[in-house]
Amino acid sequence: MQQTRLDLWLRKKYAYQTQVSTYRLPEELPEGFHQQAEVTEREQVSNKDYRYLLTFKKEEEAEAFISTLRKQNMLFSSCIIEREGALAQFLCKRERSLTYFLIWRAAMALLIMTVGVQLVLYLAKPETREMIQSAWEEFRKYT
Repeated sequence: MQQTRLDLWLRKKYAYQTQVSTYRLPEELPEGFHQQAEVTEREQVSNKDYRYLLTFKKEEEAEAFISTLRKQNMLFSSCIIEREGALAQFLCKRERSLTYFLIWRAAMALLIMTVGVQLVLYLAKPETREMIQSAWEEFRKYT
């Protein structure tokens, strides 16, 4: 189904995270680096394996770190992955748009409430009560 801009923004903000792999950490780190990134040191089996895996929840923080790596001419690799958790799974369903899903649910709830209110107002009228009561008595005669 068609994804709206709101769907894409929600995914980008709450469901995706950026992973950056590098051989070594830069000498100059951006401000607040240790609060922003989750650093995992991996075992290097060969010289081709990246040693550090950094995971950033916000794209801006990842971009700041990547620009630091570029300034220092360091080799790195980056990718975007989906976060773990129920919210990320809910936002990342490819077969439906969250925006259209919520609009459809709101429209159906409004329709059901309108029909319910109209039914209660119709049944509250004395003429309707008398008609229902007489129909019930007529029904009871034949059963």
